[in-house]
Amino acid sequence: MIAVLKNFRPKELWVGLLPPSQALESVVATAQTLGVKVVRHWEGDHFNLGGATVSVLFPPRDWWVGPKPRIMTHWCCASAMVIHPCCWKGTHKSK
Repeated sequence: MIAVLKNFRPKELWVGLLPPSQALESVVATAQTLGVKVVRHWEGDHFNLGGATVSVLFPPRDWWVGPKPRIMTHWCCASAMVIHPCCWKGTHKSK
């Protein structure tokens, strides 16, 4: 992921949950060093991207994250990078 940030220089790095993870902390720190804007997205957020309206469905703002993610996927395009938590270890705690 760090190599992708360095080689493609996206304008933004999108993250949802930020579990305690040295690897993810390194990615976020690298993005900030490179001047890439780190953007948090939550359930209920809506925004436009290339003419499409994006509605964020996950994670809820009150989602609790355990110590380690089980799996993480990512997508990249010319102007933005998305990190999507896909099966986090942890439980959802409603308010």
